[in-house]
Amino acid sequence: MCCTLRLPEKPKPLSITKLTLLLNRFLGVAGWSNEILELRRLTTCTKALYPDARLEESSHTAAYSARVSIRFVCGATSHDVVGEGQAAAAERGLSDALSRAQKLAVSNAILDAAAQMVIVRLDSERAMVCNIEPLDDGAKESVSCAGRVVD
Repeated sequence: MCCTLRLPEKPKPLSITKLTLLLNRFLGVAGWSNEILELRRLTTCTKALYPDARLEESSHTAAYSARVSIRFVCGATSHDVVGEGQAAAAERGLSDALSRAQKLAVSNAILDAAAQMVIVRLDSERAMVCNIEPLDDGAKESVSCAGRVVD
């Protein structure tokens, strides 16, 4: 099954929670998974909140980049879509800043990967997962959609 789609200028992003609920609803809990391919710290910074401040009285900033793969399982076959994301976070504690920046970068990468696919509901029990790929003519607003039916 193949289709051609015209994408809107800037689609509104889903939250990671809504995306998870959507994928679970249409693909089932066992119909998809994600894997962190790369998680890289870009920077960390510690700034005193006031002169002579102790370390625990400082503001810490961390930034990470992530590459994540979402795997869609269709019967005996599977298909991977890779997304990338970055995020920065500022917290009072360094470990809190690191943890929050990591989680946000991974979430952004998952959302980026999900933005490269389309779920089409065929009937009450089946859906089709389409991976969005640019057409040969290089037009950004046109995509080719080759999908698999998920029972």
